Amino acid sequence: KADIARNNFKIDGSGIKISIISNSFNAKDLLTSDIANGELPGANNPAGRFQPIKVLKDLKSDNVFANEEGRALAQIIHDKAPGADLLFHTSFGDSGNLDDRSYSEAVNSLVAAGANIIVEDALIPTSIFQDGEAAQAAKKAVDKGITVISAAGNNGRTSYESDYRSDGTTFNFGDKTFEALDFDPSTNVDLFQD
Repeated sequence: KADIARNNFKIDGSGIKISIISNSFNAKDLLTSDIANGELPGANNPAGRFQPIKVLKDLKSDNVFANEEGRALAQIIHDKAPGADLLFHTSFGDSGNLDDRSYSEAVNSLVAAGANIIVEDALIPTSIFQDGEAAQAAKKAVDKGITVISAAGNNGRTSYESDYRSDGTTFNFGDKTFEALDFDPSTNVDLFQD
């Protein structure tokens, strides 16, 4: 019922830059038909939404992950906030791989482009027990007042959850001693989540 909210509050997203981080946006070259159908803004949008989407970096069409999820997210956002300026940056790096560095590059580029909101559905291989480069980039964006929305449920069932248990093994880090988590629920001990 976003149309009711837009009408009642006289808002449509105008003046807001909503950014998307995903795998690809127009690697399959289907954007023109989405604009002509009114699904996205651009030069031939039938509803007069002519502001083009700013694509800062896209995934190459030959990449196996180029499935246009970014354009699908843009369609959903445009349905809800048709006046918003939309920006896109792939979560993949120049080499075609996804990692902490490629994700943080996407966040930093969108922040530099003036994003007010960043929406992402990237599956980032990153460190488990500390904030990696990707998390640090997202935190810096939030600290600047940018809203960052992550599709954390994308792989919600691909995770690890367990009660805490330990065999008493300790390790030192800095000037503190920590007790290691035993990942193996059996009588065996696994300190590295093998």
